[in-house]
Amino acid sequence: AITRGALTITKSVLSPTNASVVNIGSNIVFRILIKNTGQLRIGTLPLEDTFSADDFQYVSATIPPNSIGAGDLYWTNLASSAVLATNAIITNDVTMKVVGGATPALNTAFANYAGATNGTPIAPASGSASIITCVIAFWKADAVAADDTTLVGSSRVTTTTYCGSSTGAKPTMLVEDTPYV
Repeated sequence: AITRGALTITKSVLSPTNASVVNIGSNIVFRILIKNTGQLRIGTLPLEDTFSADDFQYVSATIPPNSIGAGDLYWTNLASSAVLATNAIITNDVTMKVVGGATPALNTAFANYAGATNGTPIAPASGSASIITCVIAFWKADAVAADDTTLVGSSRVTTTTYCGSSTGAKPTMLVEDTPYV
């Protein structure tokens, strides 16, 4: 029988729960689950987490990365303190601050150079999660009559939620335009 090594990486949005849209300035927690699905014990497990620096800013992680760059987190060896046995799982929750709008903003974790304790290379694995990130704009206007010419009283504040561009271009999707009197 041939003994093989294998990994699976599952990435999901842990918080906020049940959200499909997150506003700029909010924190989002991505959960990375790395499971040894093969028959070999894994002793070398580097992990890279990539994201758009226009959309996210790193805040923290339950297992702090060894290096932090713009749009990139890197762990040199998640199996350095304990070998990852068959069916064992490593969980790492990574908190990001939303800094830009995107439809969607993608976040991907991958392990390309994992190795078994016997030196056998493990096939690359990756997992991704995405979410729509939005900008909320507030503006104030005088309330006018239906003919758009006559002031009818107090001012109103309108909130407009745009989702899309994180590069300064016009946002790509209007989600909500709600006046408040």
